Amino acid sequence: MRFKYIILGTIHIVLVIAFMIVYDYQQVSDSIRYLAVSDEFASFKFCFSPRVNCNTAPGYPLFLALIKPLTWQNMYLIAMFQSILFILSFRYFLNAMQSKYQISKIAILVLSLFVLLNPEIIHLNGPTLTESLAASLILLICGSLVNQLKNKYDKPILVICIALLVLTKMEYVLILPFLILYLYFMKERKIILLTLSVLLVLLTLNGFKNQKTYGVFKMTSFGSGTVIYGGNNLNLDGSWHIYANKNYVPKVYEIELDSILKLNASCACVKQDSLYKIMAIEAWKKSYSNQLKVIPIKFAKLWLLPGSMDFYSTQTEIYSGLQLHKLYNDKRWPWYWKWKFASYLFIYWNSLIISIIGLWFKIKKYKFDNIDFLFISFLCANTFMYCIPFYGVGRFHLPIICILFYYAVYFFIFFEKKNASSGNGGSVLP
Repeated sequence: MRFKYIILGTIHIVLVIAFMIVYDYQQVSDSIRYLAVSDEFASFKFCFSPRVNCNTAPGYPLFLALIKPLTWQNMYLIAMFQSILFILSFRYFLNAMQSKYQISKIAILVLSLFVLLNPEIIHLNGPTLTESLAASLILLICGSLVNQLKNKYDKPILVICIALLVLTKMEYVLILPFLILYLYFMKERKIILLTLSVLLVLLTLNGFKNQKTYGVFKMTSFGSGTVIYGGNNLNLDGSWHIYANKNYVPKVYEIELDSILKLNASCACVKQDSLYKIMAIEAWKKSYSNQLKVIPIKFAKLWLLPGSMDFYSTQTEIYSGLQLHKLYNDKRWPWYWKWKFASYLFIYWNSLIISIIGLWFKIKKYKFDNIDFLFISFLCANTFMYCIPFYGVGRFHLPIICILFYYAVYFFIFFEKKNASSGNGGSVLP
């Protein structure tokens, strides 16, 4: 089994690099910020640019800085490191699940094929973005908790990964209460105290970094305003856009925002963050019922599109709804892209269906236990974050998609059990 997993992992890495070449991936957009901040960390000068640090949480740039001596910021080498970390994390997670539930080796192998050869996961590990690291950290957190922290390295893995996850994606602090509650029922009070202490120290250091850079002590980054406004505005499309887009910001605030953007980067960052939050609050005050109607749209954008598909953020005009028909616009895309989109949607939607059926099998045929509570908490918290306070896009489900894909194993076990009952053998769950 271990040899087969190594072969499968190697195929996954080859596919990640192949996808990057075929789709001409470049380190653009958010990747530029992460690379710039990682260079600042790696220089040990501790002089931070207000412009690139404004919307950038420190966790992922720290990761890039740590592996820089081996990657030199080369996008292919970064993708290889991310893929290797993901493969090892997924294996750690699988070992924990197999040990707890005695899942058969064939079912684990099929699940590994289902995940590592899935275009969703292949695209996850290629870009120089936060989602791959966050996905690996969540798998390590879940694996350590499934092990009930009994193995030698489970506790340090848990503490380090929770702290780094929050530093990587600050919004994941909303998942922290579920983890603390879970540890409380495990009677791991020392681990709770240690985890909160480590996280507090790291966030305090980030606060001092912001104090030095912006003159404001703030433990998180200054990017929450733009993502909150992206999901909660009067345009009612539930998507983030650049400010230059027509009608994205109410005209009454355009002059004020223009004046803010003319300030030095340090002042502009702080004031812009505050103004976007004010506009989001006013949008809710003006019509909370309309904002509630946007939640299903954000949910659809979060879960119904693969993580590699985001054509909303680059739109220069405001459109409502899911807009799936735009994926088949020959004037916008090369003719063959419609087939690419169709195949991706087919694979992704079928992956979701298999996983949801597997979840139903798990609840119906086997008891709903504390591990299910933990996993469902992750899924619900992620959905809550990107359907209510923030904007929704497929990329944001990637960190926790493997938690949902895990339940596909019960779909496979169902057929394995049928074969076993027909006399074909096979080990199944007890």
